[in-house]
Amino acid sequence: MLPPEAARGPRAARARRWQARLARPPQPLERSEGTVKELVEYVARGLVEHPEQVHVTEVRQGNLTIYELEVAPKDVGKVIGRQGRTINALRAIVKAAAVRRGLRVTVEVV
Repeated sequence: MLPPEAARGPRAARARRWQARLARPPQPLERSEGTVKELVEYVARGLVEHPEQVHVTEVRQGNLTIYELEVAPKDVGKVIGRQGRTINALRAIVKAAAVRRGLRVTVEVV
């Protein structure tokens, strides 16, 4: 706890909130039944005009799993996005989901 003389101001309030947050026991993570491959397919289908042509192939190389995303030729630009922002966002989402499962993954557009 903070001493009484330091209990004023926005910094002290922020410190109290953090102390209260750290004092609580951590909550167990919910485990979803979906796979990382299903996540890639779900997000990709939401981005493209032809969702029926979305195919994801899982390739394992040692402890790394590569998800090869195949879409219609007209939809490749939509999946990549301007300056690669969309595919980088998809990679970030997939990596975050994989870290929870203890996996190393990457996504490539084929």
